[in-house]
Amino acid sequence: MNQPRFRAAIALLALAFLPLLAFAAPGSTAAPRPTPRPGAPRPTATAPLPSGMKLPMRAPVMPDTVLAKVYGARDVTWSALLKGCRKLGVDPNALTPLERRQVLDVLIDQAILADRALREPRHWTAKDSADYHQLRDKLLLNTALNEALFAVAAGFMDRGDSVPDMRTLGIMARDTAMAKLHPKYDDWSLRHLAAAFAALPKQSPDMNAMQKIEAMGKLPVVAPADTGRVLVQCDSDTLTVADVVREYARLNPMYRPRIEDEGGVVDLVGNILYNAQLRATAEARGYDRMKMNSAQLAEKAEFLDVQRWVTKNVYAKIAMDTVTLRRHYDKHPAWFRSKANAEIVRMVFDTQADAASWGEQLRDPVRAETLATQSARARVPYLATLHEEADSALFKRVRKGGVGAVLGPDSTAQGWRVMRVMKLNLDRRLSFEEGYDQVKQDWYEREGERIMRGVLDEMRKHTIIFLNEKSPYLADKPHRSAR
Repeated sequence: MNQPRFRAAIALLALAFLPLLAFAAPGSTAAPRPTPRPGAPRPTATAPLPSGMKLPMRAPVMPDTVLAKVYGARDVTWSALLKGCRKLGVDPNALTPLERRQVLDVLIDQAILADRALREPRHWTAKDSADYHQLRDKLLLNTALNEALFAVAAGFMDRGDSVPDMRTLGIMARDTAMAKLHPKYDDWSLRHLAAAFAALPKQSPDMNAMQKIEAMGKLPVVAPADTGRVLVQCDSDTLTVADVVREYARLNPMYRPRIEDEGGVVDLVGNILYNAQLRATAEARGYDRMKMNSAQLAEKAEFLDVQRWVTKNVYAKIAMDTVTLRRHYDKHPAWFRSKANAEIVRMVFDTQADAASWGEQLRDPVRAETLATQSARARVPYLATLHEEADSALFKRVRKGGVGAVLGPDSTAQGWRVMRVMKLNLDRRLSFEEGYDQVKQDWYEREGERIMRGVLDEMRKHTIIFLNEKSPYLADKPHRSAR
């Protein structure tokens, strides 16, 4: 295995449970990152032990799947090592014994750190809580929906009929649930809201990309006096016109359904109410306590707890004043460079003819700039950054063409691509002022890693660790059962 690449991957895995860096500027350092020390951790018998803990007289008997016993923290198992290898994108059976021990070493650090963080009161930020509840909502909704779809599909299987596709099953489940709610619509509100939806601009083949982006971002216009009108009443809920428009606005513009008539509004309302019903079912049945969901939620909560602890006890201690950053830059000026990249407007079409037609329009700099601006507002990814290391062959063409060059149509896996070069930035050494954000992030990363390593080393002094040397999963050549 490529050793430098593996060591870099190990370093990334070691940082996977640490907080996201506070500075968004991309790092551009050429020097190698520190990696976890190689070799297996050894049991500690001489360091002071936590209160109430006694030193075992001998190594405990462990099942083969337990790779390390970490007293006071969770065991490190083969499944945890598999998950770590998946993050690295490597086959665990292709690793050398030393490489497996390096991954194991990181997992032991994670177990020790998680145990330390979980002993303290929880202090999540508003964003932390939002991230957790977003995951919880997604898991519960998906579980309830899958159960409902299975119930509908089971009816077909019991009768010996073929099972419809997932979309049809979803519509059938929704319509069945809605019929039980006995919805009653206000005809006037339904008619006027349907008319407002129908008045939204339609996309057509003769529209240019800017017009299509504008059309996708439009919302139905309703008179302020009508927004509070009740659109539908049912056994479980009531929705106003404003409620429906607000839920529609939350949908990704790329996937919002086109609503032409009252039937489309009824379908939209059905989706809103059905999702609410699924969520209520999931809450009532405690789907968050299901093993599959609770494991993911516990992992997310642990990540957030560790992130807060590390932010407070490691990254908050890093000096970030200008004098410190300048000293860091002066010691390593060659590290800070502007990597070669280009800002491009990129579009992909189903046919070569469409791509060629748009290529001609992109030759107009005003049109290309407007397209880039409007696509960013509508969250449509036409404007992109091409890095030289990501696609050196394409970047060579971009560099040769220069700013304003239109490339394509090119056949790709996604379709026919055409692009215009908006800006071109070539590799060069940066001054301190130019590379200030880069210097700041690099120092933040490196100093954070240094402090973190010291914290973990200190924690290990007070932790008893036994490796399961008899496990076939740690053998030089893993036993067949470990594969």
